[in-house]
Amino acid sequence: MQYNVHAAKAQLSKLHNGAVAGEKVIIARDPVPVIDIIAAQRRKLMIGMVQGQRGAAPDYLPPMPKDEWQLWKDGVDSPEKRQR
Repeated sequence: MQYNVHAAKAQLSKLHNGAVAGEKVIIARDPVPVIDIIAAQRRKLMIGMVQGQRGAAPDYLPPMPKDEWQLWKDGVDSPEKRQR
């Protein structure tokens, strides 16, 4: 299918459906084709860094000291509140 720019604007849903169905969709300016619309290839979602590898995530941060944890837990978030 080939459409001029004005017709493509008016029929974008139709062009989208055609591209998804595998049709070749072309948008032309005057008689010169300028854009080919093609459907994107879907990729399988892969969770994790290495396919097939499972296990616990690495622990990048050291444990928080108990006094800092207590301040965080109690909602103390500024140096002024810590001094009270």
